[in-house]
Amino acid sequence: MNGPELREIRRAFGLTQAEVARTAGMHQPDLSSIERGRELRPRMVDAIHDAMYSLVPPSVVLRRHREELRQVLTTMGARNPRVFGSVLHGTDRPGSDIDILVELPARTGLLGLAELTAAAREVVRVPVDLVPDDPRNQQALASAKAEAVAL
Repeated sequence: MNGPELREIRRAFGLTQAEVARTAGMHQPDLSSIERGRELRPRMVDAIHDAMYSLVPPSVVLRRHREELRQVLTTMGARNPRVFGSVLHGTDRPGSDIDILVELPARTGLLGLAELTAAAREVVRVPVDLVPDDPRNQQALASAKAEAVAL
C-alpha cells in the first residue's frame, strides 16, 4: 500500500489528515507528504492504516470489504456468513466488533475457528467475533439467527 492509496481510504472514510495523524502518533504535514507519494516504511503504513480503521465504525469498514471478507471466509471453509449485532442495527461505534454467524465444517475445532477469525481480522482490520452456527448451540444462538443477514 502506498501514500495515494492511504489517502483514498482516508477520504472514503471521511477522515481528516489531522485526526489520522494524531491517532497514528505523527504530525499532519508528515501524513500529507506521505499521501503525496513520499516513500515510507511498512511499519508506518500499518500505523496509518490501523489509525484510520480505529476512527470509524466497523459498519463503514464492512461496506468497503464485504465481498473480500465473504470470499476469505468461504475459501477457508465457512459457509453462509451472516452479520448480526450492532453492525447490523447501525449502533456500532469505533472500537465495536463485527459479529458474524458462520456454518463451519463438522470437524472444525477451536484452532480452526481462531484461524478463520484471524483471517477475517486481517481483511477488515477491526475486531471480528465469529460465532459458529452449531446445532448444539441452537438455543443460545436463537436471537443471533433471528436477526442475522447474509454477508
